[in-house]
Amino acid sequence: SGRGKCMINLILNYISPMFYKILYMSIIGIFVGIFILITRKIFDKKISPKWKCIIWMLLMIELIIPIKFKVPYKYKNTEIISISGLVEPIQDVPTYEEIITKEESTPQKVENNNDISIENKEEDNLQYQVKNIFLYFILPIGWITGILANLAFIFLGEKNIKNNIDGKKYIDNNLENLLEECKTKLEIKNDVEIILQDLKKTPSIIGVFKPKILITQEFLKQDDKTKRYIIMHELIHYKRKDLLFNYILLSITVIHWFNPFVWIFFKKIRQDVELATDEMVLEKLQKNEKKEYGMTLINSLQIFQEEPYTAKIL
Repeated sequence: SGRGKCMINLILNYISPMFYKILYMSIIGIFVGIFILITRKIFDKKISPKWKCIIWMLLMIELIIPIKFKVPYKYKNTEIISISGLVEPIQDVPTYEEIITKEESTPQKVENNNDISIENKEEDNLQYQVKNIFLYFILPIGWITGILANLAFIFLGEKNIKNNIDGKKYIDNNLENLLEECKTKLEIKNDVEIILQDLKKTPSIIGVFKPKILITQEFLKQDDKTKRYIIMHELIHYKRKDLLFNYILLSITVIHWFNPFVWIFFKKIRQDVELATDEMVLEKLQKNEKKEYGMTLINSLQIFQEEPYTAKIL
């Protein structure tokens, strides 16, 4: 049918080439990520958490923008991919028209009155068709299916959080004073709501434009110093634009969901984001407060237990 033909053309001419471009970028990303990890390990004490986050942006850019790495090859008047042609063929995925043209123009050796040759020809054609179906239909469709599944997971997670926090603004004069004190110290003028909820097990901040700090009953049991430091930590995430940065990470993860290295690298990135946040908090504190903040972090790890991974909020 016409609709089926349109779907086939869509997959072969658009989704399939796009998938192999992403696959190419994902493979290059593994090498870039490993290089960053090694660099990070060697210069761990000499690079601040802030600069570690900046270095990780090289990987993010590579996973978003298709960059083709080439080096001169001295034995031939040409250029080759820098990793021995491992991913070069991935960038040259044929379109639907090219597949058909290749299939029609492929020379077939046929001997008259030779049943074996005919059978071999049919077997070769079948293998060629099966290979094309797997490479240019099944894999790209699987990739798109994974993207849709991840988007659905994130959407449901966000909706669940929204439903859980609606109408749960927490009003407490003492906590409001602590919040205003922290905002003044960090030079934040935007309104920030405090939401008491039971979905997130740890204090978190959400909302790129209308920030909300999510707190728990366990948070309310802490002393004022602990509350102040935790609020400052969450406000620094907002000030650093980590919320927007995190959505970019999520988007890249959704596109490269099939690559386990991307998940590992992004876990490291989030750890460095947390360290960069703590570093910025410490810059805002007095000398005698820095040790207290460190103790607060240690105690918080024991008090608050993070829930299983959802659509990650900072």
